[in-house]
Formats: sequence, structure tokens, C-alpha cells
Amino acid sequence: MQLKLRPFAYKSLVLAAVLLMTASCSKGNSDIIQTPTQVSEFTAFHPETGLPLKPEDLTAEMLKEDADYGVSSKVDDKAEGEIQIMEVHDTEVDVEKSKNILLFGYTPDGSYNSHITPQCYRTEVERIVSSYNGPTSNLAQSLQSWANRCERELSRYNTNNIAAVLKFANTKYDITGNAIKNIDIEFEDLSRIKAMLGLKSGKRPLVIFKSGVYSNAADGEVTRNFFMHLFEESPFHILYLASVTGTDYMKQNGAVALGGMDEGRQIQKIVDMVSADPRYKDLIEDIHVVGVSLGSHGVLYSSLYNSFEQNSKAKIKSAVALCPVVNLEPTIKSVFELTIAGIYYAILTNQTLKEVYDSIPILRQYLDPSGLWTQKQMYDASTKSTLWHYKEKTSKTPLNGFPFEGKRVHDFSDFWEYNNFVQYADQVTTPTLIVHSRDDFLVQSIFNSDELLKKTQNKNSQVGIVEFQNGSHCALNVSNGWQTMSSMLRSFILKHSTYKVEEGLKLTTPFKAPYLNSNHKISKFTFAAAKDMNFAQVEIQYFDGSEVIAGTPCMRYDPLFAPDLCYKSKTESVDLNLISGVRIPKTDFEVKRLTRWLNTHVSLLNKNSDLVIGSNLWPTSIEANTKPDFQN
Repeated sequence: MQLKLRPFAYKSLVLAAVLLMTASCSKGNSDIIQTPTQVSEFTAFHPETGLPLKPEDLTAEMLKEDADYGVSSKVDDKAEGEIQIMEVHDTEVDVEKSKNILLFGYTPDGSYNSHITPQCYRTEVERIVSSYNGPTSNLAQSLQSWANRCERELSRYNTNNIAAVLKFANTKYDITGNAIKNIDIEFEDLSRIKAMLGLKSGKRPLVIFKSGVYSNAADGEVTRNFFMHLFEESPFHILYLASVTGTDYMKQNGAVALGGMDEGRQIQKIVDMVSADPRYKDLIEDIHVVGVSLGSHGVLYSSLYNSFEQNSKAKIKSAVALCPVVNLEPTIKSVFELTIAGIYYAILTNQTLKEVYDSIPILRQYLDPSGLWTQKQMYDASTKSTLWHYKEKTSKTPLNGFPFEGKRVHDFSDFWEYNNFVQYADQVTTPTLIVHSRDDFLVQSIFNSDELLKKTQNKNSQVGIVEFQNGSHCALNVSNGWQTMSSMLRSFILKHSTYKVEEGLKLTTPFKAPYLNSNHKISKFTFAAAKDMNFAQVEIQYFDGSEVIAGTPCMRYDPLFAPDLCYKSKTESVDLNLISGVRIPKTDFEVKRLTRWLNTHVSLLNKNSDLVIGSNLWPTSIEANTKPDFQN
């Protein structure tokens, strides 16, 4: 089921009001009401009531996949060169299995969602990125063609945006398994922001990561997903920045702040600071920025500021904006509208404003201490307090740096204009890749990436835009395959870095092939490490067209979309001692980390040195594209 924003029923309004008004009172001078249900930007919401959705509330209808992606196409729809498809096989939703995954947490293993072709495997993403030349829009065009061709198989079983964001938000990951420093960064105006710093050994790229709305520099949904992608699975240091809309920042600075115009400037200043810091400068090869959601708005502006030589001593080499806010005004207005998403966003805003209420005096001009605030009251309080902050700030010190040199914020028209990245995109010279999904329920494409695409046309621009149909709100790695997003992020950053990745290796394997003929086709392989074991297992799945299921020969199905009983599997063992840089995992955390690394970096090759997927030739070697460095 594709969940789209739509006007909600009257009962939804009543339920939202009841939820906000029946919360228990907290103890304190302001007697503020506490919302009982903690939600975040990545909380899924009920499609009928708009209330935060719990995994146990899921139904088969909520988890039903989009019919266009969950099943195969008819023969008449076959494109030239595709495998002929004889029948359609629709898979029923296993509600209890889905509930269990979400209730007890989702642990990514780095494998694909389903069976796959070699043209859609991660190595093709890496090839496309590494071989492109010219402006970033050239790359975006190639990746868009690839996404259009591959998304049907990449997102099989994962086209439902409720389930996708629930999995993203329920990712299990022990971030404390890494050596991370909690740091405070202070700017020249004495404002401060919290961050987390993860360093590896040696000189390597630094990725500055900007989190989304109301986020602190702490463990959370975004932190877990992107520490895995950018720190574990990639050869990068990482500096994870809180949002200026987070409760820590607002309480620490006594202000309501918002918008990429400001956050982009902070990123640029941090780039200069860290590049000159004697503790870190010799560890940094070059600097790149990545953001999600509202954090991407700041990333886009940092790429803009970075494009003017006089703005910065140090330079950002590349920027990636995932599910980005591009134009602030319509996006903020949309999330406060009377929609399904608006209900749950109101709950999120309500609990945030309550937490910072005592620390920000200006809020008392717009909100009483009861906590019984309407959407309009919270919208007015948030935006008017933000405007007041920037009016005060720029009245004392005008904005510095191009394209806003010497400008001040006088009213809302200034504030919204300065935070509309679309009108500045043609001034960007920093390689900037945008990846978003059509079914994003919160940061709607119509106000954001679509408007930017109209401006750039994905031609002759350093801003390139790639759209997937599925991905929900920032859950692109769930909907389109963990390896897809891991490879895309890592490859784009490395393309614009002078860092030389350690060479990998290729090893022959003693695997014993089962009997395979023209009826067979290898369609997937998945690695799995084990605690205290010096070997990893790899399960190799292959389609068997000679099987007959309920009287129907499997050869009448598409090898990628056949019933489960049309597939067989064989498990082989890989000696970890032969893979340079790998240490035997001693803890559950190390097991999961190594498993993800194997699935995102190691491939199986046949006797022709080709990827085994799509053929009936059993693997004779394994190939790792680099050495693991997360254990250094």
C-alpha cells in the first residue's frame, strides 16, 4: 500500500487533540504537560488516525506491497533483452514475521532484499560513479537510468513506506562498540553545538554528517544507520553534528534556530576549524559533507558557500543530500498542515517545545505553560521565535560570506528567501549529489527535489538529482538494498577524494558445485560471520527451473520473481584467515559488523572471473574490493 499525504478525517483531529490534552503533567515550575508517546522524525504514523504507529499495530493491509513492484510483469511488458516472464507470482504478507522484526529490532546484515541481476549489483553502482566525468548532473543521469532499470528487483518486498521507515527506525546497532568522542564546538559568537567524532588510524577523508530535525548528537535512528555506512563500511573518519533544532542546541544557546542558511554556515566554519586544529588536521586527507532530511538543507548550503573562494580557507570536496529539504517555507508549512503527517509532526513538535520551554524566554510570548497547544500555535511559536532570533542576530552583525554578504533578516520574506536553495543552485560548483524517494511522506518531493530538478534539469550542473520511487522518509537503504546506498555514498565520496583505498584481494575457493544446467541461475549470495569462528559461511541461492510447484513448472516464472520453492541453496565456508585485515570476531557486535562488511565488499566470481549472479557457473574465487579498516 502506498501511503500518500491526504486530508484526514474528523476523527483523526479528535484523536490527536485527545492525545495532546490527556498527557500526564510533569513536575516543574512551568507545570508543562508531557506527551506520553515519544516520537521522532522517523516515527511511522497510522494511515487512518495519524497517531504514532507501534509495530504490534501492523496489519496485512498496512504492510501490503505496491502491486507495481512486488510482482513480476507480464510477457507483453518485457523490455528488450530482459528474461521472458511467463507468470506473475504475488507473495502474501507475513504479518507476524514483520511484527517480530520490528518489535525486536532490525539488524542489517548488508545483504540484498531479494534475488538480483548482475546489472543491478553494487559493483555496477561503483563502476558508474568511478567512471563518470564532467558535472555531477552527468552522474545523476546515469544513476537515474540505473535506478529506473533496477528498482523493481532492488525493492522487492520493500515498497511499503510504513514498513520501510519502521525498519529504519528500529535498526539495532551498538554504537558504543566504536571509539567515539563526544565534543562541543564553540563558534566566534559563543554559540555552541554538540557533535560525535569517530576517528580511525591514519590519514583519511573526514565526513561531516548533519542529522535531521529535532536531532541531538546522540544514539538514534539516523546515527545507527549512517555510522554503519560511513564509518564501518567506508574508510572515513566521521564528525556527526547535532541539528540546530535539537533540544540540546536550543537549550544550550537559548534560541530557536532553523534553516540551511545558518546550518550551512556552521558546517563551513567547522570545516575551517577542524582543518586548522593541530589535534586533527594531520589526520584529514580531505573533507566531505553528508546530511539527511533537514540536515541536508544545511549540507546544500555548505556546498553553496563552499563554491565561493573567498568564503573559506578549507574546501569541501563533495556533498551528499539524502531526502533533502530544499525549499524551507513550503516544507515547514506542509508538515504543520491538517494532514496525517501533520498530526504526528505536531506531537513531535509539542514534546520538543515542552523540553526547551524554560530555556527560551521568547517562547513564552507565543505559548502558555499549559502545553495544550494547537498546530497553529506551535507553527507560529516556532517560526516567529526563529525570525526573532535571526533579526536580533543580523541586526548586530550582518550575514557574512557570499551570496549573502552584508544582508540582514528583517522579516519572513527575507528569511524564507534566504532559505530557498532552488534560487541559488546554479551558483554551486561543489560536486553535490541529491538522492530522494517519491514516496517520502514528510519531506515531499513536490516542494523540494522536484523544484530543484526544474531549475537544473540535471544538465550541466554540479547539483545532480536521483529519484527512487521507494524509500519512504530517508529509509532508502531499507527499500532499495543496504548495499546500494552503502556503495553509492562511499563511491561518490571516494571519487572526489585524493585518498587511495587499500587494495583488496582475490582468492581461489575450494567450493564444490552442485549439478547445474541451463535450468539453473544463481540469484543471490549472503555472507554470515560467527563468534569465535575463523570462517564465514556464504549461502548461495539459485533458481531451479526444473522444479514443479503445485503442477506449474518453475521455468514458467521469472528467475527473479518466482515462488520461494523454485529456489535452492547451498552453503559454503570462507577461511577468514586468508582475508588480510580481518580478525576473528569475539563479540556479537564484531560478528554483525564483519557480516555487514563481507556483504558490502566481497563478491563471488566464477571461473571466467565474472560475478556468479545471473549464471549457472559455481563460484571458484572470492574478491574483496579493499581491506577492512574498522578493526584498526
